[in-house]
Formats: sequence, structure tokens, C-alpha cells
Amino acid sequence: MRLLTAATLVYAGVLVLALVVVLSTIGVQLWLISRALRDTKTALAGVATGTASLRDHLSGVTTLIDRNVSRIEDATRGLERPIDAALDRSARRPPRQLMGLAP
Repeated sequence: MRLLTAATLVYAGVLVLALVVVLSTIGVQLWLISRALRDTKTALAGVATGTASLRDHLSGVTTLIDRNVSRIEDATRGLERPIDAALDRSARRPPRQLMGLAP
């Protein structure tokens, strides 16, 4: 009985030690990740400060792009119906007629 108790205590000790090692490793990795994220945040804040003046310069370009995208979307919306009609007509013709092989 004493042998079983001793083996159980040794086994529990090994499990606790393994758990301590794993949790310590996870803690160290989380600490390293937090340092990297802090450095990234600092770098991004510097980039945001350095490029703040570009926002004013690019606002005209952004407005122009938005207008052109709207015009293109309107034009493609107007093309959808004729394209669908042409596809419907071609789907009704036999394949040989589409290739010009038969009347």
C-alpha cells in the first residue's frame, strides 16, 4: 500500500511539474507577444503621424475615384439587361446556328 501511495505522489509531482513548465512557457510566449504588439503599436502610431498630411492631399483623388466608381456602376447596371437578353436569345438557338454552320 505504501508503494502505491508513493508512486501516486511521485506521479502527481511529475504532473504538477509538467504543468508548471507548460504554463511558464505559455506565460513567456504571451509576454513576448505583448512586447511585439507594443512595438507594433508604437511603429503604427509613428506611421499615422508621419502620413497624416497625405490625407489632405489624397482627399481629392479619393473623391474622384468614388465618383468614377459610381459612374461605372451605373453604366454596368444599364448593360445588364441587354446582355441578359442577348444570352437568352443565344441560348434558344441550336449550337450549329451559333457557329454559322446551319441556317
